[in-house]
Amino acid sequence: PQLSTSLAEGDYYLVLKTDANSGQPELNENNNAIAVPIHLALPQLADLTIGNVTVDQTNIHSGDPITVSYILSNQGTASASNIYNYVYLCSTPTITSASTSYYLGQDRYAGALAAGESVTRTAQFATRVDSPGDWYVVVVADGSNRIYEHLNETNNTAATAGTLHASLPPLPDLVVFDISAPVEALSGQQIQDSWTIANHGHGAANGGWTDRVWLSSGDGLG
Repeated sequence: PQLSTSLAEGDYYLVLKTDANSGQPELNENNNAIAVPIHLALPQLADLTIGNVTVDQTNIHSGDPITVSYILSNQGTASASNIYNYVYLCSTPTITSASTSYYLGQDRYAGALAAGESVTRTAQFATRVDSPGDWYVVVVADGSNRIYEHLNETNNTAATAGTLHASLPPLPDLVVFDISAPVEALSGQQIQDSWTIANHGHGAANGGWTDRVWLSSGDGLG
């Protein structure tokens, strides 16, 4: 049989039972099992940790890029390679079901990290424009759990000592007015209409956007 990888090191018994489903009537059902001792030892495994997470600034506009540095260490007994480390903005130093977190991206360490070895990593990530507030930068080693670490998966996360404050940048505010359309039309008829868009916000509206026109029985949508 295939032994579970979640088993702890220690002494066990391997128990074999014949007619395990009791499908065969017998004179004696009490002699169907036998047990032999077995000792389970753990193979050499990596144990990845994150430390000294820092960010290059403490105040940004949401949407700005940030540069994150951290130390990736292997405290295990085997090397690990091709390690994908996930980076988040989180409302708490640890990511829980009660915290708010935003995934920023991943930093891949493509080399081999030997047992007992550490490496300093630095990577740049774009923050979300819709995420103002005070955030911890959290780094999770092997964020997809691709590398098996047995019972040592709980030490893969670390956060900045303090929070990063993100405020909203100057944003546009698009307003539509001066719409011109015919007062009457025939169903199936193509009509001509025009309108004016103004920016009443504090920032430029860069890039393009799409204006859509509906026919509604009321003077609004929904």
